[in-house]
Amino acid sequence: AAFSREVEAREAEVLQAGLLPNPEIAVEVENVAGTGEHEGSENAETTLRISKLVGLGGKRVLRREAARQDRKVAEREFDLAKAEAMARTTERFIATLAAQERLSLMGEQVVLAGQVLHTVEDAVEAGKSAAVEQVRFRALLSEARLEQEKAQQGLAAARKILAASWGGKDPDFGEVQGNLEDLPPLPAWSDLDSRVGESPEAARQARVVEAAHRTLDLERAHRFPDLTVSLGLRKFRETDDNAVVGEISLPLPVFDRNQGGAGAAHARLFKAQEEERSAWLLLRAELSEAWRRMRSSKAEIEVLKNEILPAAENAFEAVRYGYRAGKFGFLEVLDGQRTLFDARSRYLDALAAYHRAAVEVERLLGRKIQKPFPPTVGTREE
Repeated sequence: AAFSREVEAREAEVLQAGLLPNPEIAVEVENVAGTGEHEGSENAETTLRISKLVGLGGKRVLRREAARQDRKVAEREFDLAKAEAMARTTERFIATLAAQERLSLMGEQVVLAGQVLHTVEDAVEAGKSAAVEQVRFRALLSEARLEQEKAQQGLAAARKILAASWGGKDPDFGEVQGNLEDLPPLPAWSDLDSRVGESPEAARQARVVEAAHRTLDLERAHRFPDLTVSLGLRKFRETDDNAVVGEISLPLPVFDRNQGGAGAAHARLFKAQEEERSAWLLLRAELSEAWRRMRSSKAEIEVLKNEILPAAENAFEAVRYGYRAGKFGFLEVLDGQRTLFDARSRYLDALAAYHRAAVEVERLLGRKIQKPFPPTVGTREE
């Protein structure tokens, strides 16, 4: 909303820059309130004059063009703000979805801890395990419930932050819908690198440079002085005669030829060009880092899903079965349970990390990730 108002303001400035200067009207009275024959107003000469400033050097056209470029800069900043708002909201949505999944995971951990405790209680009653192990597993169940409560609080905080994205004070929704395992594709780096110039930030920097060019043109035009043309009617009170008077005035550009203004505009053009180059380098580096995080998270997800998680689940079931049979003790069961839930937690973190990195890529490019990217044809439309 704030950036859209700035676009409206720049549009009004374009209108203002194209307006012609107002004419001036002046009344001049001579030969009054003097001495001798000029005493009083009998011999007064009254002149009514209208003056108009005539701009030379095409300043009005250049001024309007400079204002238009400033408006285009504001439009690109609006695009950048929209991409930023969308990315931040999507990240908060992902955080909320991950918090829901984590709460569900903690719920599973509570259930599993309860099942293990039941197994231990059966073993204690049968005389296969010491009673102290029952106390230890009850403590583990309490710890799991504590983690579940923390996950519930984390979800409540994530929901409030998500609602704040659209100005909501409190969440006015139930569960968010989504599947973290539904991953956007990992594009090739060459596809991303070829589209850096289409990003909102690159487009904004290009407009800043173009606006600096137009400002320099305008400052250079100020070396031409503006002409003032006056036309009036003079009335002679003594003879009751009238006469037309005219005047043309033009400043002599002897000392001030706007050297400083042109020099400053030239320096700011160089500054804008250097900032554009710096922005491209930074944009490419940030895009590379986000893509690297996508690739790293994807590799971690595949290893966890295909190797670590199945192994941890099988190992835990084997240990729990062996505990019933008296082949394993408390420490083996505890280690198996922790390994399983650490793997599940890592898997959830890796999924969320992949989505966050994908959102960052989309924010930098100002577009959704597609595979393959459609070919670039021509230049980006304004």
